Amino acid sequence: MFHKKLKFTLRPLNKEKYGDIPKKAKEAYAELCAAQNRALLAPTSDNFAEVDVATVTWNHFASVEEKFF
Repeated sequence: MFHKKLKFTLRPLNKEKYGDIPKKAKEAYAELCAAQNRALLAPTSDNFAEVDVATVTWNHFASVEEKFF
């Protein structure tokens, strides 16, 4: 019984975090490219930190997408 309640509770969270993975991966890649361009145009530590965050985000969604498809 607890399993069914947990499944019902987790379903919306799963849909929110992992719904439309291809779209999220594509958006994360676009943000990574934009962050890299900003870092190349103005090589500051803040811009390189943004590239690092964007890289981690894109790698996450790309690996999730790869596992699902």
